[in-house]
Amino acid sequence: MDEFMREYRKLKRLQNSIKNNSMMKNNQETQLAQNAIVSSYSLNRMNKTQRQEELKDVLKETMSLTTKLKDQLKILEKNGV
Repeated sequence: MDEFMREYRKLKRLQNSIKNNSMMKNNQETQLAQNAIVSSYSLNRMNKTQRQEELKDVLKETMSLTTKLKDQLKILEKNGV
């Protein structure tokens, strides 16, 4: 009976060791995935901010060109063209 209990404990320790190793591996993979998500989110946020700035610049340029075209149209109408 003693030998049986020794083998049982030995197998139980081995099983626990395998469980712990797989849990640690899963935790590491989960952590890596979470880091990737955070990095992706930060990158998307930076890209969004950059795109918004570019859109603001394009909108300002469009407004400027629209004003120029309106002024030119007024001059042409004034000259009778």
